[in-house]
Amino acid sequence: MPFKFSFEEILREEFRKADTDGNKTLDLDEFTKILDKYGVESHKAKEIFQSNGNNGISEEEFINYVHHSEKLDSLIEEYTRMFKSIDKDNSGEITPEEFKQDWQQRGINLSDGSIDALIRSFDVDGDKTISLDEYLNALTLRYFRSRH
Repeated sequence: MPFKFSFEEILREEFRKADTDGNKTLDLDEFTKILDKYGVESHKAKEIFQSNGNNGISEEEFINYVHHSEKLDSLIEEYTRMFKSIDKDNSGEITPEEFKQDWQQRGINLSDGSIDALIRSFDVDGDKTISLDEYLNALTLRYFRSRH
């Protein structure tokens, strides 16, 4: 499912931290530790590392691996289901009213100002609605930041 990979900078920063010897590649131990930190399947780390000629994992290879991981796929599936449950009219966008109704169904009554503030935290293009891409980006970014 295509969406803008906006949390890449966090992954780049984490790569730099994990690269303890500063050689711009991760050895097997560094690679496994960073995958474990993010809950990304690390059981494949040795296989990936060996398929790379045991020369280490570059920053781009690391980001690509996380981007195509089962963990990210499962997050996107879960977040897409959540989005669709909120988008009652199936327009592909969550309106402030749909967002408010979703919170009310959860027993939380928020003021219009609070709903507007929440919408703004997702709404990249400023149209006062949340598209699926905006929703996926925001929640995926929050997931990775929570492990940062």
